[in-house]
Parts: sequence; structure tokens; C-alpha cells
Amino acid sequence: MSSYTKSQIEFLTTLQTKFGKITTITRKDLNEVAASLGYRVIPVWITSDKTRHTGRGQFTFPELAGDLNSLTVRNDTRGRPRKYAGAAVSNP
Repeated sequence: MSSYTKSQIEFLTTLQTKFGKITTITRKDLNEVAASLGYRVIPVWITSDKTRHTGRGQFTFPELAGDLNSLTVRNDTRGRPRKYAGAAVSNP
């Protein structure tokens, strides 16, 4: 991806915090991170991107190997708002 929404950056940051520089994450781990951020399912920007699929139940995140602060952020608010109980949602 060339640019990311704030929600995507938040998701990637949470992945990097939990898994460090590991770039291949399992579906199970993605579900746990998604739930911790208030999502009911793994975000579609991950599951629909065929370039992220590395195998059965495995997804790649090459962004995690680098500095997430260097990623381009766009002010796009597309997507379904999170409504999961206990979600840590911040509105800047």
C-alpha cells in the first residue's frame, strides 16, 4: 500500500507491539488483535488483499519490518466504525 488510514496504522502498530519485526502473522493472532481493537472480524483491507496471503491462515505484513512512523497517513474515514464493547476507540 502506498498510504494508510489512521485505523490501519493503529492496527499495524498493535501488531508490531505484540509481534515485533515478525512479518508473517496467523489468522488466529489477527483475530486476537482485531478483537482487542474493537473489531468483530479481521479488517477487509487485510483479508481481501491477495498479496498479503502467504499460506493457509497466514498473512504477511512487510510494513512491520520497518519504521511505521515513516508510512504515509491519509485522512480517510472509510469503513465500518468499531462498536465492539470495551473497544479503545479514539477520535482525534
